[in-house]
Amino acid sequence: MNEQNDVHHNHLFHQYMQKYFSPTKIKQLIEAFSFSELRKLIGEMDIEYFALCYFPKYFDRIFGKFYKELFQELKYMLANKGLIEAFGLPREHGKNTINSFL
Repeated sequence: MNEQNDVHHNHLFHQYMQKYFSPTKIKQLIEAFSFSELRKLIGEMDIEYFALCYFPKYFDRIFGKFYKELFQELKYMLANKGLIEAFGLPREHGKNTINSFL
């Protein structure tokens, strides 16, 4: 990773830590866990962070409203096993990329 990527990943990490945790909790987590452990934790909590952090070559910008709604729907489907649901997406909306990596 080059210096520019390090700065980007650090900014991304802090942005998502602040999204989920209070400043006091962040301090406690940083004292108790390594950077890689915290990065994994946030990746498990937030699919957008996971994509941006672990696959920056394919997901190089913050997701728009359409994708955030799609991720919420996918999360709902995964949480409700046995649910039969189908939906389609238009051409060029990253179906294969999303399916392959996330």
